[in-house]
Amino acid sequence: HAVRLAKVRCETNAQACLNCPCAPDSPRIGARAIPCRRRGGDSLASPIPLIRLGAGAPLVRQLRLEGHDADGIVRAAGLPTDVRGQACAAVSFHDMLALFRRAAAVAGPDVGSRAGTMEGLADMVSVAVPLRRGHDVRSALREVEQGFSRHASHEQLSVTVEGGEMVVRDRMFFRLSAIDSHLGQQYVAAFVVSLVEQVAADLRPRVRVMLPPHPAFGLGHLQARFGPGLAAGPARVMEVRAPVELLDRPMPWAQGGEAEAMPDIDYLVGSGPMAEA
Repeated sequence: HAVRLAKVRCETNAQACLNCPCAPDSPRIGARAIPCRRRGGDSLASPIPLIRLGAGAPLVRQLRLEGHDADGIVRAAGLPTDVRGQACAAVSFHDMLALFRRAAAVAGPDVGSRAGTMEGLADMVSVAVPLRRGHDVRSALREVEQGFSRHASHEQLSVTVEGGEMVVRDRMFFRLSAIDSHLGQQYVAAFVVSLVEQVAADLRPRVRVMLPPHPAFGLGHLQARFGPGLAAGPARVMEVRAPVELLDRPMPWAQGGEAEAMPDIDYLVGSGPMAEA
């Protein structure tokens, strides 16, 4: 379904859409043209937001561990149930968010924070493989950052150093509800915090997390997972801040051998058949 919709031609590539300052405020992505203020009101066909099916694999794993009908929840969201076997398939980002909403309805609004573990990340091939190519946290996160456009078309992950802190920032570049932003970005934050806990447990107390709050529950339900450093932030933006020395900590699999090959999947933005569709 996502691939069929994605055949709508775009007047520019998806990267230009990401860079457009009006993209976050655009209407829900669909097969129609929208006015782009950056181009003086010219018609700009908006590409369909896509993400790899494996993005939901850790969530599905957690649902199964907790005894929920994971396959039924995945089917209800309109996604294939073989999230591990078809991890590299490109699917609608909106369908993926529907999966998170349905999971939260049965497992609680903090389910993403429980699912975001390093064990679960192993099934998210388009992120796990780049991460495993790094020998320390700096190089591992840089691999993920540089290859993130293989994973999602309208989401950006960046790693910077600001004021003596490492900052991992996740941004969504399409319109989504406050609930969707909260559910999806607590998931990303949980993976980053889980990485810190695995490679630098001594730095964990100094980690700060900024997330969009749930419109009904705020952030109280995430306090146990993220600790006193948790704070509310704007919609569609997530930040994890940690001491800069984290970047030099070795990854647990660092052996000094040949780096694992990247998965043979196309970029979802920039160039290639999927980006041009």
